[in-house]
Amino acid sequence: MKKPKKNPIVILRGHKTSVFPSAQEARPYYEGVKGIPAIFYKCGTIEEGMRDLIAFQKWEAIAPEFKQRKLTVKEAKAIIQAMLAGEDKFVAEQLAQVELEREEKLAEEERIKSQPTMEERSIAANKSAHERELRKIQEANERRFKNLIFDCELGMKGAPSRVSGPSGIVYVDHDKGTKVPLKCLMLGEAALKQVDKAINDGAETAKILGLGNSVVNTLTLWAPKWKQQNWVKPNGQPRPNAELVREMLALYEQIKSKVSFGEGVAQKTPVDDDAPF
Repeated sequence: MKKPKKNPIVILRGHKTSVFPSAQEARPYYEGVKGIPAIFYKCGTIEEGMRDLIAFQKWEAIAPEFKQRKLTVKEAKAIIQAMLAGEDKFVAEQLAQVELEREEKLAEEERIKSQPTMEERSIAANKSAHERELRKIQEANERRFKNLIFDCELGMKGAPSRVSGPSGIVYVDHDKGTKVPLKCLMLGEAALKQVDKAINDGAETAKILGLGNSVVNTLTLWAPKWKQQNWVKPNGQPRPNAELVREMLALYEQIKSKVSFGEGVAQKTPVDDDAPF
């Protein structure tokens, strides 16, 4: 009785790379391979298998990228045949190819780095939208010179606040560490000054957009009461930012008959009129 013929197996990639006399002996070294898939096939003879393995390992040594490249058995055999047919020529071609791939990868990485981040795109989109709104405001002001609109934008993260009106933009710088409530008051004061100037130049009315509830309520509800209380709290302590609020109220009372605030700004009676400052 003849012994069953054994077909040698060459393992190009696996737990162990070698040539094995039979599939049974090779199986533990190609099954269960994680990451880069195993490559193995019947090779006719042990000698042919060793020849293929050496040629393939020479190809993998050309560049680190080749060891990480996923290949089918057919692709691996094509590489081996090219190495056996003309090693020097094929190696030169492969080196040129890998250099080109590296350049393309580097160019793609640079392209990605040059792209704005999500935050930068969001900031740019918001800025663009705000600029469009400003253009609309300026166009509206040109059509209605006597009835002006002023748009306020609070500066954050070190940026100045600004008041946009028919004559352009006025910037309000803030010292480092200035708290938001004080920034809001400073922005409101700048807006009132611009409105006062416009009224003196002949404007009939002015609408101020973008001031928060705290500033509007300060001018229309709280400050008049604070004035009656001589700018001190019931416990005798001075009101925070009292000097600035006093100056704002004095200016507002001179022009309030011609001043309105943007739609949607609630002027509710506060639960605690001292809360914002």
